[in-house]
Amino acid sequence: MGKSKIEWTERTWSPVAGCTKVDPGCKHCYAERLMETRLRHIYPDGFRLHIWENRIKQPLGWTKDSLVFVCSMGDLFHRDVPDSTIEDIFDVMMETPQHTYQVLTKRPERMARMRLPWTKNIWAGVSVTNQGAVTQGWLDMLKETPAVHRFASFEPLLEPLRLGGVLEGSWLDWAIVGGESGPRGREMPPEAIVGVISAARKAGVPVFVKQMGTHWARRAKTGFRYGKGDSNFVETLERLATVSSVGDRKGSDPRYWPTKMRVREWPPELEKWKK
Repeated sequence: MGKSKIEWTERTWSPVAGCTKVDPGCKHCYAERLMETRLRHIYPDGFRLHIWENRIKQPLGWTKDSLVFVCSMGDLFHRDVPDSTIEDIFDVMMETPQHTYQVLTKRPERMARMRLPWTKNIWAGVSVTNQGAVTQGWLDMLKETPAVHRFASFEPLLEPLRLGGVLEGSWLDWAIVGGESGPRGREMPPEAIVGVISAARKAGVPVFVKQMGTHWARRAKTGFRYGKGDSNFVETLERLATVSSVGDRKGSDPRYWPTKMRVREWPPELEKWKK
């Protein structure tokens, strides 16, 4: 809990942590990796779902208005989270209008079905990583969710998506795109990210490219060269450093990206938190 390094938010709040996998995008879940390793002292049960009752009212004590990623270590709409717990969490969000909350789920059917107080400071979001989620109507379910603001996270984006005109119609406020991080990060095909950017632009939706992913960072060249100029090492000097080798393991520095992918737009409502 606390300040976050995630580029599209400011801090995290996880009254529900742990999850089960429902989608190919879950395969290398970052939350599972953290909870099973270096955060095991905080989460002794590892990735098994747990409701932290003592965390539910934490935002009531925050003095500075914040942009908050809700349940960054789990999924609020998991089937094992009681309706009453979800309602209690929404009550806290409703009682703290100075904060803006980002509720992101891979279970949009339950989110759309529940009758919840979607006040303007609570953003509804769905995570879409592959064509299967599009075909199953996850974006349509987000559209049906009666929130004032909605966003879609295409991360980790694993393949090109046939979106058609699903983003059009002025119902979506933000599209976030990113490749997979972590030691086993899978490739995000260039045409996949370009496709999402194009579809969002056509629909008039701000686009935020978060990162190119570990796979890309290990292969892409920075433009920086190895060596110190010794004429005996001309061959070494001609080899360009990879993005990963200069410390950007997730490919999150836009300076190294292809120009057409350097897109980091924010919705007007969230620009005060722009990094």
